[in-house]
Amino acid sequence: MKKIILLVLIFFSVNAFSQMYLNISGINERVINDYEEILQPGLGASVGLFVPVGSKSYNIGKGENYLTFNGEAMNYPHIGEKYLFRLNDGIDNSFNYMHFSIGYRHSLRFPEANGRFSYYRHWNRIDGLSFEPRLGIIMFDINREQINPAVSFSYRLMYSLKSVQMSVYGQYAEAKKNMNFGYIKMLSVGVTIGYNIKLF
Repeated sequence: MKKIILLVLIFFSVNAFSQMYLNISGINERVINDYEEILQPGLGASVGLFVPVGSKSYNIGKGENYLTFNGEAMNYPHIGEKYLFRLNDGIDNSFNYMHFSIGYRHSLRFPEANGRFSYYRHWNRIDGLSFEPRLGIIMFDINREQINPAVSFSYRLMYSLKSVQMSVYGQYAEAKKNMNFGYIKMLSVGVTIGYNIKLF
């Protein structure tokens, strides 16, 4: 009996790993409560791991819902400064941060001609339209001597086609003290474009 249970667990694990994706994206973001207009638009990059969740993850042709683990790095130079990541150099001429978050990616479903619902997908299991709320921790002002931590929430709308993914999002974060651009809260919007790589 123990051997049967072990084989079942191994089967489920192999099937889950076979549907995992790695996402690499470029980011263009804007802090919209930068009322003094100190910052230029932010540029950055992100890496995310998509792990299938739910019973549908183990069925052939399913697995559109994912738990996501994400890391981002952003650079907002002050007006007149160059885009350059400067970490821990004590220079206060840019607003830099690192962001770690966990999200739940859910695919939208559309009715077919016969009135039944099916998942909207194209060539790959992860393709199609989806939305994803995320919770995370942001390390603001990483070029200062003391990092300014914050809790974040973001909501994303994504579309993937042939593993190329585009998304738009809004993000809110609140830190313990004022950030580089003079406020304790950050409200930002952004767009990303990247690629989903099937791991196995």
